Amino acid sequence: MKTGLPLVSIWCLTYNHKNYLESAIEGFLQQETDFEYEIIIHDDASTDGTDEIIHKYVREYPNRIKAIIQPKNLYGSLSIKEFLLIVRTAMMKQSVGKYIASCEGDDFWIDRHKLQMQIRYMEAHSDCTMTAHNAVILDMENGNTIKTMNPYDRDKDLSIEEMIMWYRGNIPTASRVVKREYAISKGFFEGTMASADWSMQLYCGVKGKVHYFDRIMSCYRANTPVSYTKTVWANDRKRYGIRLDQMYFFRLFDEYTKGAYREFVSKQIYHILEMLFAENADSDIEEFKQLCYELRREKGVKYNRFLNWVVEAFSVYKGGDFCEGYIKRFVAGKNHVLIMGDGYWGKKTANALLDHNLSFDGFVVSNGYKQNEKVSEKPVWELDELPFDKNQCGVIVTVRFEHYLEAIQNLLKCGINSYTYIYGIIGD
Repeated sequence: MKTGLPLVSIWCLTYNHKNYLESAIEGFLQQETDFEYEIIIHDDASTDGTDEIIHKYVREYPNRIKAIIQPKNLYGSLSIKEFLLIVRTAMMKQSVGKYIASCEGDDFWIDRHKLQMQIRYMEAHSDCTMTAHNAVILDMENGNTIKTMNPYDRDKDLSIEEMIMWYRGNIPTASRVVKREYAISKGFFEGTMASADWSMQLYCGVKGKVHYFDRIMSCYRANTPVSYTKTVWANDRKRYGIRLDQMYFFRLFDEYTKGAYREFVSKQIYHILEMLFAENADSDIEEFKQLCYELRREKGVKYNRFLNWVVEAFSVYKGGDFCEGYIKRFVAGKNHVLIMGDGYWGKKTANALLDHNLSFDGFVVSNGYKQNEKVSEKPVWELDELPFDKNQCGVIVTVRFEHYLEAIQNLLKCGINSYTYIYGIIGD
């Protein structure tokens, strides 16, 4: 017989999920465990009768289910940061579990042993801050088609690099179980991006280990009428705001981790930046600048510098002046300035520097890639033949982005730590 306080608190956020919530709750109640668990349901002032379903289950299971019913909708009137903090704090006050399991009201669990498997592992591995697992997607818009998410192909501990890159997709939200102390992120992790998935899993990742089970144990309903995809992601301005938040998060993450994952962070930022620029390809520079400042989520010097960088990078994207912003700042104070890559963008960068009377020493290429002795009347060196103290070199990387990661690895390997990309990204 199970006795004692609940070991796990299940958090279920819901809003206008009348047609789906019962599946979620039944999936909770069907869990077979050798420990007690409780269910905390937060309803953000639904208008479709979702609250009636919640009250029905609270009456039937008064010792297992607790409800928080907001009198008015919070999500529509608060920032993401404020919303998450208020909701998670309210649910935490109602929770006694050592672990917090998540499942939104339009998703559901499909394995009776889900909690038992995850909690058994976490109890046996004290350094494990989070577990997750495989899931299926039920597409409500395309004939209820089903496909497997398969973010990873075997049971394993996930590296920070894997969680940054989402190589095969995002960790399913309904699969996550975290230690109680990590359910509310601290510091910049809390609410610095519109999508909380990255911040949650990376927060757990830097605090301990994240373990993944390659077993399908939950279902994600895609394209429901009130889904994140339908209400937020399909809205251009909200989507642009999300992209800005995500990039800002990763710049802060790079700072927090002292550049330990810079190669992967840079790649992810560039990918997001590229999508934002493509979506605004028809805008001129002033229109894009106005958009960025209208979507500003934070106040302060650091965030304003970030927005300035995005606008400057967009100017480069549109064929504007390379040296109006971060390139000029990067060059200032460097004893030796080099351009990595002697192709089209390298020459374009060289011309921009010369047009602004900014000196540079020449070009550098990875070992084995040298084809020219001079470009734009400047010498071309391979990394191992540089005639300068590498600690005094600053490198502007202009290679195509598919070669960016390799270029940065080569720079770091040869002892050059001061670099920036043609679009800025992070670097110095």
